[in-house]
Amino acid sequence: MGKTHPPVSLKELAGSCGLSSATVSDILNGKARAKRISEKTEARVLSAAKRLGYRPNRLAACFRRGVNPAIGVFLPNHAYAPVAALAMGISDAALKDNIPLNFYYGLQDGDYAAFLDHVSVNANCGIISYRPNFAAFEDKIRKFTDRGGAVVLLNAPRMENPNVKYLSLRNYDTGRAAALALLQGSCTVFHAFCAHDIQGGERESGFRDCLLEHGIRPFLHEEQEAREDVLKTLAEAAAEQTVGIFTWTDFLAMKLFRCFRKFGAGREIGKKLKMVGCDNSPFCEWLDPSLSSVDPRFRELGFSAMHYLLSCLKDPDSPPPSPPEPRLIRRESS
Repeated sequence: MGKTHPPVSLKELAGSCGLSSATVSDILNGKARAKRISEKTEARVLSAAKRLGYRPNRLAACFRRGVNPAIGVFLPNHAYAPVAALAMGISDAALKDNIPLNFYYGLQDGDYAAFLDHVSVNANCGIISYRPNFAAFEDKIRKFTDRGGAVVLLNAPRMENPNVKYLSLRNYDTGRAAALALLQGSCTVFHAFCAHDIQGGERESGFRDCLLEHGIRPFLHEEQEAREDVLKTLAEAAAEQTVGIFTWTDFLAMKLFRCFRKFGAGREIGKKLKMVGCDNSPFCEWLDPSLSSVDPRFRELGFSAMHYLLSCLKDPDSPPPSPPEPRLIRRESS
């Protein structure tokens, strides 16, 4: 088993380059041009940092400035794969920069209020929240960002506060990927079951637009329309045509699986009833037949969000990263 090595310090990195710690720090913080450091020296330091595995200790840097950093991460209180993936991605990025995190689950008003009160005098703080409801905290959020606090909202409608940053999954492209998968499955009629919130609505729009481009008008249903009478009609239609079905979550697909079996059409799943879910939950491969699903890549979104937040704490005008591209995980159901 290989030995683990302690992280290289800034002083050690500077010594390996034959430079002062101040010069190396300026280069690592993107100040080479402002400090008139040559591109050759900058390239040499960045190469050495990568080779030696240098990781900046942002926590120590904050303490040296007399600042106690705090990052609040607010996620839904759901024990399912997308939330777990988001948390892991955020944690992965924070670990690389030695940043402590405060996780809150449930998107409760009291949690937002408590965190904002806790950091009311601290500018070196940030918030990452998944689909929040900040209606009660508009003033506090504005004061927070005016003091230099950074806020990155994930899959959220925009606020009036221009200092709040946004990152979203490519939900529209997720719906398109599902439509293409069903088109490739030689389906002749297409249905989508989606909630009409900011996420489900975009997935449905991508699904619809992709099919319209192929001259096909799909049947679009609200999530609550996945009732037994509607699903029984789809199961009966599969006797004469190949039905393609997209559900905006894998959990909804599980409900359809159960209903189709109840109506004696379980054996048609993957044959005359072709289905694609969304989120690529761990149970998809254990269903029978296994469920095809579009992976929006929540973990990558969490990782990008954490990096974006830290960048915005240094420079509020930092450009947002490109959201991860969704990918279809094709299994037996399509």
